[in-house]
Amino acid sequence: MSYEATRAAVVAAIQTGWNASSLASTLIEFENLTLIDHDQQKLPFVTCEMRWRDAKQAAIFPVVKRLWGELWFHLHVKDGDGSKLSLQMADVLDGLLRFQKVSGVQMLAPKLGAAGDFKGWRIWPFSVPFWYDD
Repeated sequence: MSYEATRAAVVAAIQTGWNASSLASTLIEFENLTLIDHDQQKLPFVTCEMRWRDAKQAAIFPVVKRLWGELWFHLHVKDGDGSKLSLQMADVLDGLLRFQKVSGVQMLAPKLGAAGDFKGWRIWPFSVPFWYDD
């Protein structure tokens, strides 16, 4: 499976599940495909990036059969709005992805990181490791 096919399958599964949730009106930006102007945005939103680990694997093993990566989400809520909405976003993503298999891509246990502040936003990192066999 190519990187693009993997990415397309995972993005479609996330978007479908997200749109069926109570947070459907909250925007998700996938690697800048839905470009959100972070300075003009007033409502909460989510960004998602797919990070591959195969370069590290290729440096160790001559032939890589199992490819690993991580989905990195950042849950953005305006500073001062509290953490309830961010935790709801994390719960929805956890329910969508925890140990799910999407078109051959096996998701593992998600992890919510510590929140940080940036330009008036309170941002929680949320990562989901995954693998698939090439």
